Amino acid sequence: MKHRLMLSAATAALLAAPLTFAAHADTTITSNTKSALSTSSAGNITIQAGGGVSIKAAGPAVTINSNNFVENQGGISNVNTSSAIGVEVNTTSGNIVNSTGLLNLGGITLTGPGAGKSAILVAGGNTFFAPITLTTVTSTAGAAPTTVAGSSVQVQGDQSNLFTLVQGTTIDGNVVMGGSLGLTRSQNSTTAGDTAIDIEGNLQGNLLFGQGAVVTAIGNQARDMVILGPISPCQNNASVGYTCANSGTALASTGSFLNFGSITAIGVQVPSHKLEGDFESGSAVVIGNSVAGGFYNAGPSTGTTTIPTATISGNGDIATSSSGGTVFSPTLLIDPSQS
Repeated sequence: MKHRLMLSAATAALLAAPLTFAAHADTTITSNTKSALSTSSAGNITIQAGGGVSIKAAGPAVTINSNNFVENQGGISNVNTSSAIGVEVNTTSGNIVNSTGLLNLGGITLTGPGAGKSAILVAGGNTFFAPITLTTVTSTAGAAPTTVAGSSVQVQGDQSNLFTLVQGTTIDGNVVMGGSLGLTRSQNSTTAGDTAIDIEGNLQGNLLFGQGAVVTAIGNQARDMVILGPISPCQNNASVGYTCANSGTALASTGSFLNFGSITAIGVQVPSHKLEGDFESGSAVVIGNSVAGGFYNAGPSTGTTTIPTATISGNGDIATSSSGGTVFSPTLLIDPSQS
């Protein structure tokens, strides 16, 4: 699912100011609702454990389009539908500023028939001054740590993404991937080249896959992570009243790509139809633009450290494309000509 957006300089200048809306009472969801929500009318949206937003529609179940946050501890569902979106950050009307942004401790589910989906879509051509955090909460009480709440993002469908940052749009804040994230092809599909995490816009902040994060893309020439836009440090912006997390400290963003988890691309696990082949994956990670703070794949430097071993894996090699050419799919590909 590719997204290209170009704005003229004059249009960009007109839209550069942060959004202003009349204040709305915040919304807390404690049970299941079948109506889509947007922050411009619902204020800050908190979906509690046991609550949920469930729709079946082309478009977003939840939209961030004002200076408000969304915290999901329950479930967001948009299943069995082409062009379905879980959460859309829509900056079309101007910059969005919020210190919490999108915090996901629950499920975002876009499974079933349909194509062209995105669990989290950031678009609109302006800047989202906020972090995006998918994480787990762990209790240390008792003999062993246990997960109390955890992010799970699952998408099924060709030409779909788990996370999409559209070209021409900027995130100014860290993007943290945690919990379970899975992209699978449409049933019985032979379509090639689906991408789980597609970063075509500008990320000003760290891109972090946390310890215990598991990202999986399954399909013919499927790719986990494609970075086509630049990654640079988070930028404070006094004109909109925004300060980056940990600004001025040793933990400040450096514009780095950091992996402490597991990133896996698989062609096919078990063929489920006689017409299917034993497909190979694409590259698990593709870096096609600048990463100012560099790329770090975690692992112990000595036998006594507790740093977890991060993994990046794929089962791609050399395959024949639909046009008759060959496709070389190393597990990690650094190539500025990629698209």
